[in-house]
Amino acid sequence: MKKEVTLQKYSLTMKDIKRHEIIKSWLKREITGDQVSSILGISYRHALRLKKAFKEKGLEGIVLKKRGGRKGIPKPLRKRVSDLFKGKEVSVEHEETHIEKILNDLGITLIPANSPQAKGRIERAFGTLQDRLINEMWLAKVKTYEEANNFLKDVFVSYWNKKFKRKSRLKGSVYKSIRGTNLDLAFTKRYIRTVTNDSTISFYNQEIIIPLTRRRLKPARKKVEVRLSSKGIIWVLYKNKVICRTEISNENSLMKTEKRIENILKHRSYG
Repeated sequence: MKKEVTLQKYSLTMKDIKRHEIIKSWLKREITGDQVSSILGISYRHALRLKKAFKEKGLEGIVLKKRGGRKGIPKPLRKRVSDLFKGKEVSVEHEETHIEKILNDLGITLIPANSPQAKGRIERAFGTLQDRLINEMWLAKVKTYEEANNFLKDVFVSYWNKKFKRKSRLKGSVYKSIRGTNLDLAFTKRYIRTVTNDSTISFYNQEIIIPLTRRRLKPARKKVEVRLSSKGIIWVLYKNKVICRTEISNENSLMKTEKRIENILKHRSYG
């Protein structure tokens, strides 16, 4: 009898979820075995073993093994968690994500939800509201949920705004103008490529010829930034200047595979 395995029994990573969806699509003949091995970055024989394991054991057969084991949590991670509990500052270095790079270009400061900066801003307001609101409702003899909602909407909000509202020191709109900003160039995925000796780069299995710069300097062996928009437009930048603009081919196999995966993941269900 086949063993029933549900997703709730495992702490899954995105890699596990991706494997699960891709193998299921293979079994439904939505994609081929060669595409599976290419998408997952494994050999065709490995893909066949995963397919067989999924048929026999379900999800248990393809979930990545060796998580922790006898060694448990790595020592550097234990130390970092210990430092956090002791209130010590822990520097976490990571490569900027696409959205972080976009926000930096637009002059927008990103404050992550679980950071001390974000917590401090909201917790102070919550603490004041919880303390003051409860006392005000007690003084107003509020006893039911309906009375509490009416008191909050009709009395407390206007009182709160009147008491704590301050006039801005700045005049006019504080919104930043986007005039002169190329939003198509800003809202893109960014990658770094090295120009070859024949002044080309490889991007999504597509060869792009890099022209000479205005200073007549050959860009060979230099690092360039490649930006890809959702419309399939490619920009190549050198020292923050656009030196090449082209479009990705409609027949690009990697782009087609990415879109196919996106469609699969959009309609995934774990019921």
